[in-house]
Amino acid sequence: MNRIAKVASFILVGSMLLVLAGCGGDSVSLGEVTGIVTVDGQPVGGLEVRFNPVGDAGGTSLGYTKADGSYQLFYGGGGNGAVLGSHTVSVTAAETDGEGAPVQIPARYNVQSELTFDVKAGKNTFNIEITKQ
Repeated sequence: MNRIAKVASFILVGSMLLVLAGCGGDSVSLGEVTGIVTVDGQPVGGLEVRFNPVGDAGGTSLGYTKADGSYQLFYGGGGNGAVLGSHTVSVTAAETDGEGAPVQIPARYNVQSELTFDVKAGKNTFNIEITKQ
């Protein structure tokens, strides 16, 4: 192999290593999070469930309820679940109910959320029971 080919190979391999090192990003540990959201005892679809880690523990995770009220979280940085640790949880209406009226979620469950959950490694099930009173 001539000298130019060796230098080109060295540059190519070095460049690839730099690119791969930059693609890794910050690695966080996630716990799988699922559950069911009910409003006054009834499962509700079309709600947004958001887990915001307390402090600088990582990014937000988000999920949407299906018609049966079930949800699964997806981490904003990629992957299923939420970062391990304590989270403030909010639930907001993402759609309307079947009759066109928006689902009303009290502020104590969203903008002034009183909900907190501690995500652990493995599978976590957090059912959220919302009452309008």
